[in-house]
Amino acid sequence: MFCEATLEYVTPQDCEDFTRQAERQMPGKAAFNAPHPLKRGDTFTVWLAVAVTPPKPRPEPPTEAVLLPRPTAPEQDLVIHSEEPASSVATEHSVTANANFGSQPDDEEYIAPDPSEIVGRMSGHPEYFSAVVGDYVAAELDGDASFEIKPASDRIQRVKLGPPWSSTIWKWHVTAKRGGNHTMTLSTAVQVRDRNGKFHEIDSTPRAFAFDVQVTPLDKARDILTDAPIWMKLIGGVFAAAALLLGTVKDFRNALFSLFKKEENDEDPAGK
Repeated sequence: MFCEATLEYVTPQDCEDFTRQAERQMPGKAAFNAPHPLKRGDTFTVWLAVAVTPPKPRPEPPTEAVLLPRPTAPEQDLVIHSEEPASSVATEHSVTANANFGSQPDDEEYIAPDPSEIVGRMSGHPEYFSAVVGDYVAAELDGDASFEIKPASDRIQRVKLGPPWSSTIWKWHVTAKRGGNHTMTLSTAVQVRDRNGKFHEIDSTPRAFAFDVQVTPLDKARDILTDAPIWMKLIGGVFAAAALLLGTVKDFRNALFSLFKKEENDEDPAGK
């Protein structure tokens, strides 16, 4: 049968599993450390961190304040404690309580490092974007022939869809091979798994990043020396073609002169 979740023909049992897994998709956030500056010949590590965007907590219903009857103190107590306000003790207690509040984090409310915090520790220029995530997410980094990209983590990894909202990390080792303006495309795709353990893609989020690969003056001088034999061959080819052309013109001219000379000899009977 045709399954709407994966847009392919699968068994009814697999389609039911895919649909159930697709319904678990959640909005997520991602952070990517784009290398900056980028120089040709440098090898750097690219990090991608993906996590679920935690849902906003539901507001608690307002509680109605209950007014208790104010106790009446004896008249002598009012005279004895009149020099020190009765609220001073309560104020000092509330300040101490507020100072100690939150000093020890509650494990249930602790949130693992956010993707922005993880990528912020890495070198480069951080980039942030939104991504749809599921139980399994595949991440790929592609570029043109100007980059050599080697994955340093599994392509498909599991993403935690509940507390403590931890981040999943991908890494690539990238080497810039050419100077100039180039692009790399980073794609994240939600995956569903069938009963045989095979993954199928259901949603993809591609993003392109532009890079200006710098070339040092020393490397430019090396490029000139490296390309010199090529230019010399090209120039040599031009001269060879010109010489061949001149030789052809000379042969044609000699042949033409010989023809004219032969015709003159044929018309002059005295020359026989």
